[in-house]
Amino acid sequence: MSDDLLRRASEALRKSTDGSSARAAETRSRLVASAKISRRRTRRLWMAALPLAAALAVSTAWAGATGRLPAVWQAVKSLGEPVPAAHRDTGPAAAALARAIASSPAASSDTEPAAAPEPSVPVVSSPSAPAPSASVHEDAGDADHAAYLVAHRTHFGGGDPAASLQAWDGYLRAFPSGRFSLEARYNRALCLVKLGRNAEASQALEPFARGAYGTYRQAEAKALREAMGN
Repeated sequence: MSDDLLRRASEALRKSTDGSSARAAETRSRLVASAKISRRRTRRLWMAALPLAAALAVSTAWAGATGRLPAVWQAVKSLGEPVPAAHRDTGPAAAALARAIASSPAASSDTEPAAAPEPSVPVVSSPSAPAPSASVHEDAGDADHAAYLVAHRTHFGGGDPAASLQAWDGYLRAFPSGRFSLEARYNRALCLVKLGRNAEASQALEPFARGAYGTYRQAEAKALREAMGN
């Protein structure tokens, strides 16, 4: 890039990367909102576990105070004991059965034994796939947010333009329609400008300048393209 082009583009780049624009504030708001959602989910898990722990503590204290703790423990312990095997019946019914078996004719030795029937295998229908729950969508949102933060920190944390470009490309490959995909595409175009790849940068900025995404980054994209002679 020539010195004149750098001078003309620097003002537009400053406005789009110093965090003073309304769009940058919008991006920060989305990041803060995502972090708040994660904290609320963690808080809900704690609130669900606390009543259970309190109920267990109160029940144990009540049993100890009333002297029923040994009885309660014995009742719980008895749940895991195996059921004793039935006693062998040696009464008259068993004796009659033994006499009937002894008086039955013995099977002929030259008779081929009948083949044992093949065990039937019950047909178990495969369960239908459950519908995706809310937690699945929340996990996907967390992954989107985490991937964006990696690229954002590389870009605005002093990383060189080549590394930042690679980070944005990685995010867009993983989440081409993610919550932060528009900001990622714009920041990717800025990396191309800084690397002096004007033709690619102009092509990446063209949808923003044309208003394909409404007024989102439209003014900044127009200023950059004009500075590059487009």
